[in-house]
Amino acid sequence: MQLATVDAQGLPRCSYTPFAFDGDGALLIFVSELSAHTPDLLATPRCSAMLIADESASKEVYARLRVTWRCRTDFVERDAIGWTDRWPRRTR
Repeated sequence: MQLATVDAQGLPRCSYTPFAFDGDGALLIFVSELSAHTPDLLATPRCSAMLIADESASKEVYARLRVTWRCRTDFVERDAIGWTDRWPRRTR
């Protein structure tokens, strides 16, 4: 998923991230402390997200099927969605 965020100073950033939809239709993105967009989302809890069709599956590369969302973000611990055993934990 393509992701557009804004940092604490209001500067835009473009990136991408893995995603899933939960059972209620909410969009979940997977962020890391290493990702530049993570502090952006913590500082400014809004973003825009886009899915776009693969170029190889499109007749016209400039007119690919796409969908965009304007999003309000909430931080969700991975434990809250039952993935504790599937994700490694960082140890200090």
